[in-house]
Amino acid sequence: MRYPMLGECPISVGKTSACQTPYKGLIATVFEMNAAQYEIRDVVNFVKLNLFNSSNYDFLYSTQAINIPYGGTHQFQKLVLEYGRAKNVTDHQYNIDNLYRHSILDRNPTVADGLSWLLDYRDPPMYDTQGVIIVVGNHNDESPSLTSAYLGSLRAQGYKIISVAVGKNHGDLSQIADSPNFYFQVDESNGQDVADRISLILCNL
Repeated sequence: MRYPMLGECPISVGKTSACQTPYKGLIATVFEMNAAQYEIRDVVNFVKLNLFNSSNYDFLYSTQAINIPYGGTHQFQKLVLEYGRAKNVTDHQYNIDNLYRHSILDRNPTVADGLSWLLDYRDPPMYDTQGVIIVVGNHNDESPSLTSAYLGSLRAQGYKIISVAVGKNHGDLSQIADSPNFYFQVDESNGQDVADRISLILCNL
């Protein structure tokens, strides 16, 4: 994918088709990360440069989002932000750069690592608050049965689940999403379009 390299200047918020009001609620982006595989940069760049590049989010007042790498998520524990800490897109981009700088060499595409961390270390949505988990990866999930168990617990807490497979020859993450309409595939040219479609789903929940 021909995204800007990690560490380049942050981009400005794009001109997504705007909802009547921005998304109000929690977003946990659980995304594949390691320092061993070049294709993981496609995943990281989609999360950094496209996913929140929309006027349908208002991080200052109504949208609270965090970024959780997998696998080996416990090694990033002190680097994952609290909900509401990032006040704009630039805060998220700097956080993702920081996470990437501390990424490990292990090739461990275990989505369950990130989901279990979310269950253990962050409060769920309150009864009157939306909550969405966006799983983004390149490889097939290493432990789909464990992932399914954690997803059941998170759905019981009120989270809705979207999944995104990124990059050339990506794996199949469709079983993670709540429905076929919540599963997306990103190639070298449609990253922002996919991100825009996700933002419209969220602000219309």
